[in-house]
Amino acid sequence: MPSESIIAVAFKLINFIVIVASAWYIFLRYFSSTISEKIIQKKRRIISLEEQTLALRRAQLVVDERTMHNKKYAEILGKKIQRWYDYVEDQRRQEAKQDGFIQAAIKHKQDQQQKRIKQQWLYRQIFPQAFKKVKGQLEEKYASEEKQEQFINSIIQMMKY
Repeated sequence: MPSESIIAVAFKLINFIVIVASAWYIFLRYFSSTISEKIIQKKRRIISLEEQTLALRRAQLVVDERTMHNKKYAEILGKKIQRWYDYVEDQRRQEAKQDGFIQAAIKHKQDQQQKRIKQQWLYRQIFPQAFKKVKGQLEEKYASEEKQEQFINSIIQMMKY
């Protein structure tokens, strides 16, 4: 029995080795190429993703640099715009002030012109009438030769002194 059991164990061991070897052979023959291809594909995919990640990080750095540059440029531009806006507002205030002075000068000029026009109108309207009236009064007052001589003598007297 012991020899039978040794032979049985040996055959069992051989059967086990044959089964494992057959399974290994079948695995290598049919599944290992597929699995190794899958592994290679996965490794390639991982490498591709790592390269994409690296490229994206580089692109992100470029975008960050551009963003920072654009922010600085926008800040500078904003300051320039603010200075321009302040300048324009200052110009508007000065123009409004000048407009006020000009309006006041125009108003003053208009008032003076209206006064001159009124004076000219009065002169044109009243002077002929006043002249006629004064002429009539003087003719009446100095109608006699005696009065005329008195007047001329008074003028001569005033000229002497």
